[in-house]
Amino acid sequence: MVEDSITIINGNYSKDGFTIIENEKIKENVSFINYEFKQFEKYFTQDKIKNRNILKRFSDSFKVNHFFSSKSINKILKQHFSFKTPVFCGPVFSHYTANDKTGEGYGLPYHQDYPSMASSKESLIIWFSLKDCNQASHSIAVLKGLHKKGLLPGKQSEHGYEININEDFMNKEEILDIKAGQILFMSSFLPHKTFINPNANLPKMSLSRRIDDFSSEEWRERNYVNAYQHNVDRTLFLT
Repeated sequence: MVEDSITIINGNYSKDGFTIIENEKIKENVSFINYEFKQFEKYFTQDKIKNRNILKRFSDSFKVNHFFSSKSINKILKQHFSFKTPVFCGPVFSHYTANDKTGEGYGLPYHQDYPSMASSKESLIIWFSLKDCNQASHSIAVLKGLHKKGLLPGKQSEHGYEININEDFMNKEEILDIKAGQILFMSSFLPHKTFINPNANLPKMSLSRRIDDFSSEEWRERNYVNAYQHNVDRTLFLT
């Protein structure tokens, strides 16, 4: 069937640390999620805190969570990444990039996800955007091939494991061109950051989730640990 066919748009996963995949069924599902986002976005106000909480609730919605466990994603993980038993290693993360009051032109610097996962070394991240991403808009930038070096020198911050950048690293930089509905798969060791175009007028809404393979022997030998933690803000009960 046509909807089951997979097209590699960019990136060799083993060589570059990422690959961008296109599939008709997935594109259709992303279109549905984009429609769902517009229903949440209607409740945006001038209150940036409220808007950010709406974004969190959107990432918790049934349609978004179902997407990451869909048959199409499961098939890609098994056929293209040899995952036998895919499992989640954390919640859905929303990435709202915008030069408005809610986004404040903020984006994460170059970082690696593995330290905040610490699950198997085969772990990966699934990322997609509801709108086209490229240099003319907001996007995601990667340092191609540096996943092969494992954990790079850096420091742990409240935003994740930020790596120390040097000129050689920047020679590996690529700002990715990802159409709405295309899916980015990247190694948890691949350094990546938010690319912000200060002249872009429209926001970029993307979503990601961390995935691992329960069948990993290396992970089994480390007792299936996972560094992601859920923190409860108990002060909210008093407000």
